[in-house]
Amino acid sequence: MKNLIQVTLVIVSTLFLFSCSSSSKEDTAYAKQLQIESGKKIFNGKGNCASCHDVYKELVGPSLKVIASVYSKNGNMIDFFKQKTTAKVVPGHAEGMKDNFPILAKMSDEELQSLQAYILNVK
Repeated sequence: MKNLIQVTLVIVSTLFLFSCSSSSKEDTAYAKQLQIESGKKIFNGKGNCASCHDVYKELVGPSLKVIASVYSKNGNMIDFFKQKTTAKVVPGHAEGMKDNFPILAKMSDEELQSLQAYILNVK
């Protein structure tokens, strides 16, 4: 009887851990999706990014696909937004960003992270 209780406790504990793990993964995925959606709103709204960048084609600035491919391999986009590093995609184009740096400077770290998450997750 004692062994049966111990085995039952182990099974219940294991099931509990797996259910929590699954829920945690879903919660993380949901939070990430919310962050990406927030970044998209910033990109198209207060960030004024869409005036110079398109998802797939170059406008005044490079496309988001190109930016994402470069920054996903090397670099921290937020450091660029905060002017701590130079542009990694097309360094000469960074001059065109000078009017947008004050906009980026007013954004919170959370907003900048959301913007970066959106750009890096463009499909």
